[in-house]
Amino acid sequence: MNRVIKILIMSAVIIVIQTAIIYGKTTINQAGVVDVTNSGFSDMEKLIQNTSDFLGPGISNAFAMANIGGYPVGSAYLGSFPSLFVGVYASAGLTNMEYFDKTKDLPDGRYPGAGINTGAYFGLGMGKGIDIMGRLMTYSTGMYNPPYNNKMVSLEKMNLYAAGGKIRYNMVGKKTILPGLFDFGGVTVGLGGDFLKGYIKVGGAMEYPMDSIEANIGGIPTSIKLNFKSEYSAEVSWYVISGNSQITAYFDFLWLFDFYTGLGLTMNYGKFNLKLKGNGTLSTTDSNYLLFNPTGDLGTLTLTSSNGYRSDIYIPVYIVGFDIRLIVICITFESMVNLRNKKDINLQFGARLQF
Repeated sequence: MNRVIKILIMSAVIIVIQTAIIYGKTTINQAGVVDVTNSGFSDMEKLIQNTSDFLGPGISNAFAMANIGGYPVGSAYLGSFPSLFVGVYASAGLTNMEYFDKTKDLPDGRYPGAGINTGAYFGLGMGKGIDIMGRLMTYSTGMYNPPYNNKMVSLEKMNLYAAGGKIRYNMVGKKTILPGLFDFGGVTVGLGGDFLKGYIKVGGAMEYPMDSIEANIGGIPTSIKLNFKSEYSAEVSWYVISGNSQITAYFDFLWLFDFYTGLGLTMNYGKFNLKLKGNGTLSTTDSNYLLFNPTGDLGTLTLTSSNGYRSDIYIPVYIVGFDIRLIVICITFESMVNLRNKKDINLQFGARLQF
């Protein structure tokens, strides 16, 4: 009986941890608005909250997918000490890619998400089939502030940090199949840990349409279309801590191309936060409302929204990559597919000097 209770408690804990939406609340200050009913205010809060809840989980998982990338290398084994490489990489996590498949009838509210992870990476052969890899990135607007500024969005602050390491073991060595044409490159297993953290603050102006909001027209509650024209400030922050394991097989063509494929499992603990503040005017062009209020102005509206979303706690992935070698210059393209849903991926690019 005690064992059953423990299993039920552990199952409940896992369900709570795995829940994508940690918290979410949108509040609208009604003081400066006229004619909108309490039901209308409630619908506006739900509309804005639902928009955040549709986007948040996908973005959180996108950063998790981006974090597990960062080691695009087409070599099963770097070699004995001091064989090494140094280079730069970029890893993009993309979620809910079914959104772009027009042949599928997807449920409302499923939007794609994207996360980025880029920096420098390096590797060192240790001998006896073992090598180690690492990656690092740090950036803030204090170092360099991009000259990006327009009416809709202006960057105020950005901090990005990424770091990680991996150890690999070449458990099956290289085998020649067709001399000079095709080799089985070997099988390599790897274990690693990665960290990704970021903060972005932006401001600007926006227009946000709201359909079917209840307002009083001549004392009669009626659903009308409203438009919220606002100045806003938004803050997004995220962090992901990942531990991963992989097994990968490599195939060498000529002396120029390497192809590799394999499987991996990642355990994540991560969170994506979104905070939004907006202040602006609420108006309508509804012809019936204009009969009673020719200006169409319903007053000044202030809203705040604060939300948190958790990334998936485990992600099994299928790995495929392609490596081009030009003497000591190597260019690699790699992708991983989330096997839990087959619609989340990451795309990686690496350019390195390998000696």
